[in-house]
Amino acid sequence: MVNDMDNIAGTLQQSLIQIITSVLTVIGVFILMLTISWKLTIIALVTIPLSILVVAFVAPTSQRLFGRQQAALGKINDQVEETYAAHTIVRTFNKEEDEEKEFNRRNHQYYQSAWKAQFFSSLMMPMMIFIRNVGYLVVAVVGAIQVIHGQITLGNVQAFLQYTNQFSQPIAQIANLSNTIQQTIASAERIFEVLDEPEMDDKIKETPVLAGKNLPKVEFKDIQFSYTDEPLIQDFNLKAPRDKMVAIVGPTGAGKTTIINLLERFYDPQGGHVYLDGQDIGSMTRDDLRKHIAIVLQDTWLFTGTIFENIKYGNENASDEEVYHAAKMARADAFIRELPDGYQTVRMNRHLIFRKGSVNY
Repeated sequence: MVNDMDNIAGTLQQSLIQIITSVLTVIGVFILMLTISWKLTIIALVTIPLSILVVAFVAPTSQRLFGRQQAALGKINDQVEETYAAHTIVRTFNKEEDEEKEFNRRNHQYYQSAWKAQFFSSLMMPMMIFIRNVGYLVVAVVGAIQVIHGQITLGNVQAFLQYTNQFSQPIAQIANLSNTIQQTIASAERIFEVLDEPEMDDKIKETPVLAGKNLPKVEFKDIQFSYTDEPLIQDFNLKAPRDKMVAIVGPTGAGKTTIINLLERFYDPQGGHVYLDGQDIGSMTRDDLRKHIAIVLQDTWLFTGTIFENIKYGNENASDEEVYHAAKMARADAFIRELPDGYQTVRMNRHLIFRKGSVNY
């Protein structure tokens, strides 16, 4: 995706200016050519339809090949990033050779896509030069005939031939830029595939609030949910009383993580309701809902900054005492204070990870 954005930025910064300059040059030279001979001008204009035919032939194929090239480059970047992030696991299981083979395979796919795209797009300029030379030759022959018949002076023909070159060159440059434009279009299509993905619907539902006293803090009622056509959770009911610890235990794939995702509204159930303090969470915006929930993951990601700032990440208005209290509740206060600068220890890279009550470097 980063490469795609770079392609688009480069096109906007360079190609756009060149296109504007070329268009203005073509218009100016065209006017000068008309002042010399409208007949020769018509002959010179014949090269434009031929140039358009060349672009129409080369551009669609180039766009398709550049699309494959960008997709192959994206796969290489994905594999490199994934292998780098999991380098410990790769080494633990002696998979360096397998990962190297996979990288070589993807790199070869990129090479195949790239040379085809570059080769086919490189045909554009020679074909445009050939058309320009043919137009130049025809103008020279017709101009010579007109000079013989006294319809035009030799000096005007020489000037017109110079204008013909100046007229054809910007057109060839614009046609050649179509290669860059096709690559940019391929990048834009990949970006818009992501941008066009439907966003999560944050509409709130009008649902009644449960009445009564001593309502459970969290309640799942008649939940139906599935990721695909095959049901994952059916008629699930759970009440989590206030001030009580509730453990959800089950084998892998039983839906433990899904239950938390439903509570956080990363997904909405296909049937049933989830209540928080008697209120259907579907009637709350996701932002309001998540302000009432705190999740402690096994592997805690730390952003660049101090430990203190990371603890405040979920509530920037928290006081210092609240930060210290949260660390004590998580049983992290002791080893945080053992760090070189305690709570003000700056995390500068990804190698500082909290896991199960310990700190790893």
